[in-house]
Amino acid sequence: QALAIAPSYAWAWNGRGLAFAALDQWEDALACYEEATRIAPQDVWFWHNRGEALMQLERWEEAVRIFSKALEIDPAHKPSREKRTVARQHLNGTDG
Repeated sequence: QALAIAPSYAWAWNGRGLAFAALDQWEDALACYEEATRIAPQDVWFWHNRGEALMQLERWEEAVRIFSKALEIDPAHKPSREKRTVARQHLNGTDG
């Protein structure tokens, strides 16, 4: 309902993405996170969530790129740094 009232409200898009993620609907979650990052490109958590969705879809190269973008915004963002490391391991075939 928040999106019907204010479609440019990034937090509503992020929240919708979280709901899709909870249902394991990662393509839908990704689309929501993409919209959130388009509206509010300086929010590190929107980029982080987008990277998480890409990891769930096993799109490792894109995930690395997105987590790197999150780290450009906040170099101290530990969750994005850790997830980028995991995505790189998968990309390089060293995930276990």
